Amino acid sequence: MPAPAHQEIKPSPQPEWYIDGKGRMQCRATRYVKCAWAVRRNLFEWFYSQAGCQYPHDDGTPYALVRRVKQMPRGRTQGLPTLITHSEVILEVRYDSYGPQWVNGLYMDETLGAQTFRIYPPYNLYWGGGITDGVRVTEAEARFGVPIIGAVHTVEIGRAVTLPSDALVYIGTCNKAIKETYTLGYSFPPQTVLYVPPTVSSHSDYTLGTRYAITYRHLVNPFGWNVFWRTATASWETLYQSNGSTYIQYPPTW
Repeated sequence: MPAPAHQEIKPSPQPEWYIDGKGRMQCRATRYVKCAWAVRRNLFEWFYSQAGCQYPHDDGTPYALVRRVKQMPRGRTQGLPTLITHSEVILEVRYDSYGPQWVNGLYMDETLGAQTFRIYPPYNLYWGGGITDGVRVTEAEARFGVPIIGAVHTVEIGRAVTLPSDALVYIGTCNKAIKETYTLGYSFPPQTVLYVPPTVSSHSDYTLGTRYAITYRHLVNPFGWNVFWRTATASWETLYQSNGSTYIQYPPTW
């Protein structure tokens, strides 16, 4: 959407660089803009859109996005005694690089180290092949819990227009292709990211109606979710069913 008519005024701009709680350099800034009373709602909406949310001056960073807009009316007044209107308004617009970034929506992703344990599934499974040419998994192996040094990859999506149609479809599956991160610049190989049900909530988005916030927390196994630790060979290997077909615990579907 095009920017509604407005004018930046003094004492704008006011940038500030700071170190956040994780030791990262961040930028926040305050701008003051003036617009007609009649277009203030449109200007609010524009500042919170991808087109208008970035800090525009070269003394900051475009990664500082609009986080707060405060209205300060001024000028002549009119209207009913219980519902006043003004001729113009000054908006205090606050930006900060700390928080979600625009990637076709408001996204923030983070990877945290985590340890989980793998237990062999309770089936008649074999190493190296089926019942005729494979080695059956022993009871001792089936009881053996293998520690997985992996991660939890969290993706937070804000102000989504619609609920994700696949939110509950992929539970218990892993990624079939390379999974790219949104803002971190690296990726995960196929079958290493396990889909966990997301947390979904709704909120009001001023003039735009209901929006949704979605948080995904995926378990990352760097060795792969469809291979298992074999003590005899000290390696991660595929398991097979009695008929010789590959055992897939978490189907690669997304």
